Amino acid sequence: IYNNVFVQGLSAGYGGALYVEFGGETRLDVYNNTFIANVANGVVSGGGAALFEGVLPSFFNNIVVGSSQNGITGVDFVLGSPIDFEYNLFEGNGADFGGDLAQYELSETNIAGDPEIVDWGADIQCFTDAFYTSPFSPVIDSGDPDITLNDVGGSINDIGAYGGPAAKVEDR
Repeated sequence: IYNNVFVQGLSAGYGGALYVEFGGETRLDVYNNTFIANVANGVVSGGGAALFEGVLPSFFNNIVVGSSQNGITGVDFVLGSPIDFEYNLFEGNGADFGGDLAQYELSETNIAGDPEIVDWGADIQCFTDAFYTSPFSPVIDSGDPDITLNDVGGSINDIGAYGGPAAKVEDR
């Protein structure tokens, strides 16, 4: 799952934007996505932006902003096995990640901060917004340098939907 913008998703239960459940330990790559203002509202719920259950995701180069589960977590993971979870930016999610992800912390690779999204909400119509980041955003050239998915500008991946090989625009 890559190069997507998930915005203002609402779930009465699990995963406001993305809920993935498989039996066993299925591998799944989730990278270069932007999750904005997604909410899981249920009494029993998890992951405002995303919930992974019974799957081992590689979750990298993603922006998760303003997404919550009853104000608790932006991304949740239930399985008990280690996963690849690096080079993401989190901002304004209550807690940023929970469940079995609680072992992870903000670090040199999982960062907090304003992604400086410039094309969002000017007309209050999210379907007309592109959700680009400013040229000074902390996500520019901050993706995983060991991944050979250089962005269309030829540099290290940006974090977010426009930073991978399938991006439609170059760094600005």
